Amino acid sequence: FLELAVLCKAVVWCTRVRVSPLQKELVKLVNKSSKSILLSIGDGANRMPMIQAAHVGVGISGVEGLQAARSADFTLITTLKPTNTFYKNIVLYMTQFWVRSV
Repeated sequence: FLELAVLCKAVVWCTRVRVSPLQKELVKLVNKSSKSILLSIGDGANRMPMIQAAHVGVGISGVEGLQAARSADFTLITTLKPTNTFYKNIVLYMTQFWVRSV
């Protein structure tokens, strides 16, 4: 994988699925062995070493916490799904309606 990755102009590696620590260490190895600029994107505490090893780190804050976002150069903020927002608004307005009617 490393030999092929070094020959490419751009490599996109999805770490959304489970990735072993050995595979994450490839980021550090590619960083040391090539002159390429590395971008790493992650969303949890287990992705922090990979984000910090890259030249540019992007952390996604959201479900898995803020560890990746705090250790990154840039942060993406996840938003609620429209259905979650819809149900949140229903609960909010029903609660207000109930409190005012009592």
